[in-house]
Amino acid sequence: MTYLISQIWLCLLIAAVLGFVLGMWWRGRRCEAEIDDILTRQREALRLRDHTIDALREQANDAQTAPPAKPETQAGGKPAVLLAAAPAQPDDLKRISGVGPKLEALLNSLGVYQFSQVAKFSASDIAWVDQHLGSFKGRIERDDWVAQAKELDQS
Repeated sequence: MTYLISQIWLCLLIAAVLGFVLGMWWRGRRCEAEIDDILTRQREALRLRDHTIDALREQANDAQTAPPAKPETQAGGKPAVLLAAAPAQPDDLKRISGVGPKLEALLNSLGVYQFSQVAKFSASDIAWVDQHLGSFKGRIERDDWVAQAKELDQS
């Protein structure tokens, strides 16, 4: 009987050691795969960063060699301060006194989405936007949007 018990213990000990060795081997393979995945993602991120830096350097070089553009208007007389597309986070222009939902939608259609744009309006920008406001003409100067926008942009 003691012989049988000693044989069982020996088999259990061998199974435990074998299980431990196989478990460590399997864990090592999983860790290597995870490390390879992480390194691949890091290489891709570095490649994208380098590509972005190169593109920005090209733009800076192009900007230095290009003749200075007239800052107030783009082609077609549209002010340069107006955006072509809405930013990811447009400001709530209704916070400016005198701007309601309808006027905000009209301003957005003209390319005004942020307080910083309104704060930078020059006299010619105000005149251009005023021409396109229809029944709201004169509100920019009457309600002093530029000063309000400067305060809201800083907060």
